[in-house]
Amino acid sequence: MQKSSTKGIQALQKIKLQIFHTLLPYYKKLPPSVKLKIKKRITYRPTIVAGTQISKEDIYDNFLNPERKENIMRFFSFLDNQSKDIKNIQYIFFLPLFSTGGAELVALNFIRLILEKKKEISILLVVTDANKLEVTSSFPSRLASLNLEQFLGSQELIKKQIFVYDLIQTLRPSVLHNINSSVFWLLLLEKGEKLRKISKIFADIFCVQYDLNNNRTGYAEHYLKNGIPFLDGLLSDNASFLDEAINLYGLQAYRDKMFTVYNPIDELREVEDDHIEVLAKEKVSSKTRNTDRLQVIWAARLDEQKRWKFFLEIVRNCDFCDFDMYGQAVIDESPHIISLPNLTYKGGFTSINKILEMKHYDAYLFTSRYEGLPNTLLSVGLKNIPIIAPSIGGIKELVTEKTGYLLIENPTIDDYIKALHEIKDNPNEAKIKALEMRKLILERHNWEKFSDVVSKIPGYL
Repeated sequence: MQKSSTKGIQALQKIKLQIFHTLLPYYKKLPPSVKLKIKKRITYRPTIVAGTQISKEDIYDNFLNPERKENIMRFFSFLDNQSKDIKNIQYIFFLPLFSTGGAELVALNFIRLILEKKKEISILLVVTDANKLEVTSSFPSRLASLNLEQFLGSQELIKKQIFVYDLIQTLRPSVLHNINSSVFWLLLLEKGEKLRKISKIFADIFCVQYDLNNNRTGYAEHYLKNGIPFLDGLLSDNASFLDEAINLYGLQAYRDKMFTVYNPIDELREVEDDHIEVLAKEKVSSKTRNTDRLQVIWAARLDEQKRWKFFLEIVRNCDFCDFDMYGQAVIDESPHIISLPNLTYKGGFTSINKILEMKHYDAYLFTSRYEGLPNTLLSVGLKNIPIIAPSIGGIKELVTEKTGYLLIENPTIDDYIKALHEIKDNPNEAKIKALEMRKLILERHNWEKFSDVVSKIPGYL
């Protein structure tokens, strides 16, 4: 009898859900005052709810747990307290956290473009993996943001996955865009077929990651091979990763759904095409050094991926340069920075451009173990500062023998010091390389180029 009753409740809930989604498009078009009257009179909000005696295979698609219904109701109340411009959410972005990193800039670029092209919709940004959401003044008014861990009061992965599933079933957006959210990847692996029937699904991955023992790890290693069948598009800020992924994971059959989308540099977002051509023809400043010592900058997270300890060894062994070091830990614990006579530790930073406006530098050192195509390098290159970097990930698509100082994949301290000597001994050659770098950035990383590439991705806009 209990089993029969449970099935009856589930069937009724499914009917309610079908009715709701049939009427939802008409509801969205109603004036706010009418919507408010309806919300006061109708207590039901659709959601997919799990029962206490349900197997794990069925946990997403059963209709019993009132906590899940309550969470969706709370979400609508949360939306009511957001900007009055939030309406008709058609895109949801998923990120693990939101701070000042490269993935966040990628997300904001896509968000700005969508809102620029589609005036009648809003976007929801969901931070899924960590309790870190830093809302900035750069957030558009039609962007709502949700800290999932804070909202649910839980760190449990399964609770987060279930709520995200409920949210997608309820809002039924046109597009889901995942940028490094493990919660979403795990949900996609379990419910990809159902999610694809609701929304177009896209994901960004920037590079193959490695642990301290040089074993592959991260999003590509754990999720891509099994997740790509459910994607409408795999995006990356560099072509090198896509080629590597095809070879590593045997993804030749999915080549047509992979797209290289080079990041636009923020400084060029409002610059017209004809003015970019003028900028590209400008000559590099003839500014000369005030001292025989090279002024060198390193700016990155103080996490193992960025090899900040290795950088300090370069500083220790390089007596003809003065180094400014910027950065703070985001993933790892905050370290103690040793004192060296030719090193000035400047602390954390939020904008590389503000740093570069304060002082002229002769070189920028980049020491990461693995990377995509960092936005920081684009900002540095635009300022005519020679870049020394290893041949990893998408960096070799920006730094070449023509545009900078490209080292081997695993360079030694001596390799970096040799490159610094080349800049010191041949300043004119360094300036020519910097000019070529700047031309490449102006031509390939402007807003119009970005807009054009994204517009050609099937199903995205």
